[in-house]
Amino acid sequence: MSSDWATKGAHVHIGGKEVRVYARHDGIIGAEGLRMSNGVPSDAQIRRVVDEINSNADVRSDLIAKSRAAMTEMNAHNWGNSRNRAAEMHFLIRALEGMG
Repeated sequence: MSSDWATKGAHVHIGGKEVRVYARHDGIIGAEGLRMSNGVPSDAQIRRVVDEINSNADVRSDLIAKSRAAMTEMNAHNWGNSRNRAAEMHFLIRALEGMG
């Protein structure tokens, strides 16, 4: 977790690419590739991220901890960004906790 979560949302790195992870409106984990200078992740990389979150409790726990830390920071000072993603982190945490 770092300050770029304020602009990109929760995200994980895979193969030098970044995949944003979020809770969809139905409470299921969603993911989308983030466009970076080295391109966007492939559909297979995005699926791998979602599969790992769905199957690995340790990954979910780590993502929950990082999302909580980001939410706390965003609520404290939001790293100077105009959009506060704390609510997004809250819903992601709830969705991840519901998977366990």
